[in-house]
Amino acid sequence: MITGIRTALSTGFRQNFWVGLLPFLFLPNDFLGALGASTMGKIQLMDVILVLTGIFWLLPFLLKEKKMKSLTRKTFWFFLYTLLTVILIKFKFDYVSDFKFRFSLFKFFKFGLYILFGLAVINSFKADDYPQYRQNILKIIVLICLVVFYNFSVGNLGELSRTRDYFNEYDFLSYSSPNVIATALAIFGASCIPYLFTKMNKWKISIILLIFLALFLSGGRGALFAFLFALGFYAVRYLNLSSKIRILFIGVLALSLLYIFVPEVQFQVDRTLFPDQNFLSEHNAGVLGFDDGKRISGVIWSFPKWLDRPFFGYGFFHRGGLSNLESWGSHNFYLQMLLELGAVGVLLLIIAIREVNKGIRRVRFEGFVEPSKSMQVALMAAFIGGLSGEYYYGSEALMALLIVIAPVAMTQSSDT
Repeated sequence: MITGIRTALSTGFRQNFWVGLLPFLFLPNDFLGALGASTMGKIQLMDVILVLTGIFWLLPFLLKEKKMKSLTRKTFWFFLYTLLTVILIKFKFDYVSDFKFRFSLFKFFKFGLYILFGLAVINSFKADDYPQYRQNILKIIVLICLVVFYNFSVGNLGELSRTRDYFNEYDFLSYSSPNVIATALAIFGASCIPYLFTKMNKWKISIILLIFLALFLSGGRGALFAFLFALGFYAVRYLNLSSKIRILFIGVLALSLLYIFVPEVQFQVDRTLFPDQNFLSEHNAGVLGFDDGKRISGVIWSFPKWLDRPFFGYGFFHRGGLSNLESWGSHNFYLQMLLELGAVGVLLLIIAIREVNKGIRRVRFEGFVEPSKSMQVALMAAFIGGLSGEYYYGSEALMALLIVIAPVAMTQSSDT
């Protein structure tokens, strides 16, 4: 027994402790009860797990962080500025309620919790971990698909869910909305594209079909487009003409089969490409005759509000009320960051993202070809997902993004 405990606490276990936490990102949390109804926002099961296990991953990261000094430092300044925007909310706006302030503060700490965990994951990553890492990603993809399929089968998604009162009866069995789950799936799925479309077999084709089906059934059209865009990016950048044609054929065949045999897929395609024009004009829900879910109109409506506070923004996750920002956001992550953090915050965010790209280039330079391709394709899916309305505040989508860039730690930072 003592030997078993020692083995469990070995270096290998500590370095891969995060692997055991990943499935909890996508498991149901409806049993949290009062915690889930907190006045400071929605407390998720993964939030609780990360706090309770923080000593296992946060302290080793802070004490022994070596590989990612540059990225950690740039992220720290972005963090500090983000917290400052929250603190200044009460000074910028008169009569800001305590609830509004606490909610922004809660969102900031949750955002920080997930970023810190992601940095700890990146810092502990080793080249020898990659084969097992990829297998874990594939398992997570299957798990997310099962969550989507379950919710669809019990009527939380699809046609049945559209016949109910969304606000009173909607009970999606997971942490967040279907759009968040779908975006996480798109990011994870995109990271596996170089693997799935190399030496294809029946098993890999089944995974591809599974991803497409789950994205359609989730109703996350932005996530589906993000995955398709990432697939196109991979084909154009890395494949020869014959391989491009093969991917195009397989993609068209997969989408055609799903459209023909799955009514929900047909509904999602038809409502996007062939919508009711009266509905579009009445709800301002599309452009050029297509239904874009108010994405373009949301940007057009929200962008002018940035001009009122262009440099420092309205405050991190400060929406509604005196802020004059829509409580549901602009449906564009980058515009929302511009609104809430201003030009200064967006500049700091870009600096941190540039450091990630430098890490990816180093991985490619060191000869780790597949991880480099996977991270580039996954980042493309995440970028497009942000354009379509997913917010990386502290959720499955943010964690997916952090996990897929973990291999940047296979080479050390240039300043170490």
